Amino acid sequence: MLGFRIGLADPELVYWTQSGQLVFMAVLGGFSNFFGPIIGAFAFTLLQDELQSLTQYWRFVLGAVLVVLILAWPAGIAGFGEDLARRFSRKAAP
Repeated sequence: MLGFRIGLADPELVYWTQSGQLVFMAVLGGFSNFFGPIIGAFAFTLLQDELQSLTQYWRFVLGAVLVVLILAWPAGIAGFGEDLARRFSRKAAP
């Protein structure tokens, strides 16, 4: 699919790290929610760009973020947002 967009089908596009990035995006955003992988893709892209500009060990930091995320928020960013929305809706209800 990316080949149509960039006009080039390069073997580098099917390297195993590309698949790892897609899995990371889904886990980061939360795969139990429809919008979770979309949120994860945006968050991953922003996080990767920022970390690449800060340190040469950005892959290590991304791995650490993944571990912390799985331990702290197993449902991902979207699941965390749903939990917050439920908490605030309970407090707002009389």
